[in-house]
Amino acid sequence: MPTEYDETRRLAAAEGLSAREAELRVIGVDHAALGARLAEKWRLSRPVIAAIAGHHDPDACEEVFRPLAATVSIADYVVTCAGLSARPGARPCPPDERVWREAELTGARLSGAVGRFLDALPQVDELMQLAG
Repeated sequence: MPTEYDETRRLAAAEGLSAREAELRVIGVDHAALGARLAEKWRLSRPVIAAIAGHHDPDACEEVFRPLAATVSIADYVVTCAGLSARPGARPCPPDERVWREAELTGARLSGAVGRFLDALPQVDELMQLAG
């Protein structure tokens, strides 16, 4: 898949597409669906699989899992805005209003969560260095 991944990055940059849009055009499936399949193979829990599968479209999840998928969607957005995406140069795609409502995140709650996220970055960096 390295060739396909390179092609999705090229296409996204050339046409101003999101990574998801480019993935769908190049390989016919996006990273959310692939991640969910991998999570199933690893026998992760249904909520985790649903959150991975639905993080770009929480409405595609069973209703009980939508808040978790919406929260993952917002986390993906925050990480991308912070320049910490696994996809270098990724363009942030702001979640729409229904996603924010589904996750029940207000500005104050998000501000607190982002603050805790930024405070934890040194620890995450340390773990990543140990893993790498």
